[in-house]
Amino acid sequence: MRKAKLRFAAGCIALLSILGVSDASFLIGQEAAVADTKSNPKQLLDSIRSREFMKMIYLLAEAGGNWRPDPDEIKSARNSLTKMIAEYTVEFICLMARFKAARKEDLEELLLTPTIKALVGKYHNRIDEQLESLANDDSVTH
Repeated sequence: MRKAKLRFAAGCIALLSILGVSDASFLIGQEAAVADTKSNPKQLLDSIRSREFMKMIYLLAEAGGNWRPDPDEIKSARNSLTKMIAEYTVEFICLMARFKAARKEDLEELLLTPTIKALVGKYHNRIDEQLESLANDDSVTH
């Protein structure tokens, strides 16, 4: 059973690291949308594939998966999230907090840059509440 949990956790880490894939066509699954985004960098991505990806993250976190990224994975995840609508970043933070699936420090690092802060700015109170819930819970392993 322990080996299965370790494999599952490794799978969860790998799946969440996909956020760091720089090829935006993976995130949205449509070449035309990638071309539109490249011509208009302020256009943020939303698609069925992105929503399905968030559902997978939900299922993995609900089943006990944890996000334990290295610094490069955090940077890659941040870069991908800044290409998407803000609600995906907020949802990711909420899922990680709800299921105690990430360390507060990793999520704070994810939200560190001015670009992502500007993206999720109107949600800062909600994000702060989620981060505070992680700070108050000793069940998150370090």
